[in-house]
Formats: sequence, C-alpha cells, structure tokens
Amino acid sequence: MKIVISTHKGVLYNDEIEYFVVKNDEGEFAILKDHTPVIGVISSGYVKIVREANIDYYYVIVNGLVEFSNNNATVLAQEAYNGETYEKAKAELERVRKERVEIIKRSNLDYTKLEHDLRKSIKASKAGRL
Repeated sequence: MKIVISTHKGVLYNDEIEYFVVKNDEGEFAILKDHTPVIGVISSGYVKIVREANIDYYYVIVNGLVEFSNNNATVLAQEAYNGETYEKAKAELERVRKERVEIIKRSNLDYTKLEHDLRKSIKASKAGRL
C-alpha cells in the first residue's frame, strides 16, 4: 500500500509501506493493507509509518486529515515534521515553533521602532499645522 503526506509546502513523504498508525484526539488506530475506506481528523497527533523490516518513521501532525481507500493513504496537514522516533519528531516541531516565535518577536520590535521614528518625524515636521 502507498501513503502520501503533504503540507502547503509540498509532499513530505510518498512511498510504499506495510502499514501505518494514526494517533489523534480519539486515540490510536492502525491501517493495514485492504482496510475499509476511512477518513480521520488529526488536530494534534502523529502518523507512524512502518515499512519492511519494521523500519519506523514518525510524522508529528498539526491540523491534518487522513484519508484511506483502495490501499492508498493521503495525509494533508497544516504542519508535519518527521523523526526516527516520536520524541525526535516532536522536538523538531517545537524547534520550528520556537524559531517562528523569535522571528515574530524581532519583527514586532522592528515595527515598534519604525512607528516611533515615524511619529517623531511627523511631530518634528509639524505636519498638519498651518
């Protein structure tokens, strides 16, 4: 069976697998070859991919949808990060989120300084006074 994991940035994983396990708010469920069609929502959880020789990959999923039919699985996610273990995948998610927060903080500081400079320039130019 085949699985494709995608985000808005593109396809993260596209390969043949033995089976996969989904962890979401409802609990865990596994999908094996010839499983009945199913659709599931993952607010925050993971997809564990098992390949031959029990090689596992974990994808931490944020705001995702899982669809399975005809031995083809599709996972669409707002965010997805992989790792050899769940802990490594979760750590990658946390690292990226922390990095984003720092970028936003720097960006907000820049806007605050620019706004302050603009107000100062407007006051100095006596704009609006006749």
